[in-house]
Amino acid sequence: MSVLPDMVAINNAWEQPVYEVHPPEAPDMHYEDERDELKSELAASQKAIQAARRLSICALVVAVVVSVGSVVAALLISLAVRKSTDEYVLLTRLNSLSDVVDTNSDAITVLDGDVDSVSGSVDSLDTEMDSLASTVSAHTSSLASVSADLSSLESGVADIESDVSDIESDVTTVTATVAAHTSSLASVSASVSALDVASTAADSDITSLSASVATLESSVSTLDTDVTALAVYADPNASYSDIKAILMDGVTVNTPIYTRTTYTTADDALSAVRAYYTGVTVWETVEKDIASVKFSSVYSPEANYADCANGHTLRDRGLSVVGCWLSGSACVDQYAMVVYDTPTLVGAISTAGRPTVFNEYVETYAIEYFDPALDEWVSVVESMASFVGNTDMNTVVLHTLSEPVVADRLRVRVLSWYGYVSMRLEVYGWQ
Repeated sequence: MSVLPDMVAINNAWEQPVYEVHPPEAPDMHYEDERDELKSELAASQKAIQAARRLSICALVVAVVVSVGSVVAALLISLAVRKSTDEYVLLTRLNSLSDVVDTNSDAITVLDGDVDSVSGSVDSLDTEMDSLASTVSAHTSSLASVSADLSSLESGVADIESDVSDIESDVTTVTATVAAHTSSLASVSASVSALDVASTAADSDITSLSASVATLESSVSTLDTDVTALAVYADPNASYSDIKAILMDGVTVNTPIYTRTTYTTADDALSAVRAYYTGVTVWETVEKDIASVKFSSVYSPEANYADCANGHTLRDRGLSVVGCWLSGSACVDQYAMVVYDTPTLVGAISTAGRPTVFNEYVETYAIEYFDPALDEWVSVVESMASFVGNTDMNTVVLHTLSEPVVADRLRVRVLSWYGYVSMRLEVYGWQ
């Protein structure tokens, strides 16, 4: 029988096995799982090496047995041929057998090469296993270090959890404190709002009090002025210049020159005087009940003339349609005199004629005040002995003095007239 096909089958079946050994991956946080996997791969590799070794040994034994069997068979055949066949057949078969033996020797040689290759592979695999074991050892050391690090981390995490717990406790305390402070702030805000309201009310009260104080100060100032004035008035030796200084305090004379102007009504004349003197309220002095009127003579009986009714006092009449003064006789130096209860500062005088159908008025007159220091009558405007009076019955003629005069008596003395001595009169000043 032929053994070559079997040997070829054995040779074909005995190919170098290829074992794939994957290098271990870099360790990560799952070191224990990776270590178990590496151990499993190492055990599988060791089992594969042992199986390959057993297979190689079995193949070598089979090859040796086959070779020995072939030789024995050849010897047996040789003996048989010698007995039953001729030498030629035996030699032919021996040659054939020799070829088979050579072929089997070649197969054994190839098988030896395969065994050597398998042995090299086994050696390489052993080297790789050693490297893998070293890697596993290094990984085991790394795992030990990682385990120690994990233990340290676990301890650190425990400390952090403890710190977090403390922080949460502190946050709870702070939250409670903030809530308390918020409540306090709300209370404080309410108090501040109440204080703002009270402050506003206090500011209003202060403003009112300030206004009251200012009023009182003004009143006190006025009272001081009045007291000073009264002291001057009470002093029998006080001069008119002292009294004038008091009455002119705060007064401004806007046009300090004598002027003669005409107006349609007495109100217009009074407004012009008040614009001339500022800082004081100017009045028509007879209407203020601080003076009385006296005349040099009075026409009688006045009852025969309606326009003269109650005219000799001029009070509340002045330049109205009634209240005209008619002298007792038509002659020079007839006069109307205003007598004050206390010295008064006089700044202007206005006159008009008889208001009815009688065309009568005073054309020129002297305006004089009595100076006790000189003990004589003096013109209200220095160096003016005569003033131009009226030119018709109803036009109001206003004489504004260049400088007010202090007087307790003032008179308008007639110098010339038209028709008859008839006059309406107002005097403007202040005390």
